[in-house]
Amino acid sequence: MNRAATVIALAGMILAYTTALGDESASQSRMSRRHTIAQLVVCMKKRMSDDKGISFIEARNTCKDQIANRGDSTPSGTLVASATAPKP
Repeated sequence: MNRAATVIALAGMILAYTTALGDESASQSRMSRRHTIAQLVVCMKKRMSDDKGISFIEARNTCKDQIANRGDSTPSGTLVASATAPKP
């Protein structure tokens, strides 16, 4: 009887742990999507205020392409701040 209770408790802990891991990835992608939408809105406002003749759809498509290209051109890997100045 003790073993059955231990197995059930362990299974519950494993299930709770995997659910908690899944929540982190969902919230990260949600924040990434919100960040992308915010960038799109800022870009569209700027583009439409600069050129009064551009349509909403043209501005949206241009900004989407610009944001997609900016995301592709970012270098992969982590950036490390150095306390020492680079040598000339």
